Amino acid sequence: MKNLHVIKRMVISLAVIVCGIIYVFLSIEKNTSKKNVETNIVAESNEIDFVKEIVETTTQNETLKSASLIKDVSYRKVVNINTASEDELISLPAVGPVIAKAIIEYREKYGNFKEIEEIKNVSGIGSNLFRKIEYYISVD
Repeated sequence: MKNLHVIKRMVISLAVIVCGIIYVFLSIEKNTSKKNVETNIVAESNEIDFVKEIVETTTQNETLKSASLIKDVSYRKVVNINTASEDELISLPAVGPVIAKAIIEYREKYGNFKEIEEIKNVSGIGSNLFRKIEYYISVD
């Protein structure tokens, strides 16, 4: 799922490039008088450089985020929250002993989780923590 998010951002970056290029060409076509052509080319060249800089920065940031995501995902295994021990639950990002015990107590009281989103019903697990662990948990 996170890879899809990264791909979406890359598509948006490409769209920014294409829009910038289209803008440059349309601007050049508008101002075709001989007197303004040289000035427009210099101005448009600066705009292209600006768009390139934005895209390069965005691409570098996306690459760093992708590398971080790959690194983060690569050393964590998916934990089945219906069968996990306290130690396995503690291996999840931002989950300590208190939250791990709360998950186990909730599971014992209400039975197995039907969907991973149900874990937000556990005391101490809100939307922020859920976003940190959602790719590392399963109910299968």
